[in-house]
Amino acid sequence: MAVEKLKSKLIKQMLERGILDLKKVLEIDAKKGRIAIRGERMLLTSSLGFANLHGSVEKIAGKAAPAIIRGYGGSCGKRDFVGVWKSWLPDIKVETVLSLFPAIYSTVGWGKVVDLSLGNDEGRVIFKNCFEADAVLKIHGERDSPQCHFMTGYLAVLCSEITGKDWQVTETRCEAKGDEFCEFTLEAK
Repeated sequence: MAVEKLKSKLIKQMLERGILDLKKVLEIDAKKGRIAIRGERMLLTSSLGFANLHGSVEKIAGKAAPAIIRGYGGSCGKRDFVGVWKSWLPDIKVETVLSLFPAIYSTVGWGKVVDLSLGNDEGRVIFKNCFEADAVLKIHGERDSPQCHFMTGYLAVLCSEITGKDWQVTETRCEAKGDEFCEFTLEAK
């Protein structure tokens, strides 16, 4: 019960500080052609644009495409840890991230986090309606293998930054290959 109270308190504090409230953090300057969230310039695009990027990287890089997309996801995970998690919650703890992760990532449209666990040496994250799988499925149709390479890289680096350990993340189920949800397993290296 104490964990639930802490989770509620943290989410309430984040809402009060405007972290999840776009009305408080979104800046639109049509004259300059800029959109920013908390001062960081953003680009609004559809998830289908992301799927087009997937396809273009696959076409150009072939079998190296998943590694390139994972690398991009990892660099985004590192940026978000430093620019978002650490700046908003300087005394960040693993428990804090675990309690807030579902609300934050569901709120910003990455998909619905339906399960999340992270122990000392292993963990799991399950997304329903994962933006990456959904986009790949819509543009390229059902695939034979998991497609959430960005998410895999993002989760690996974010978890590494949070825990100080290196993590191997593997997508074991993927909506883009017909599974009910996207499942990512995490193992400490």
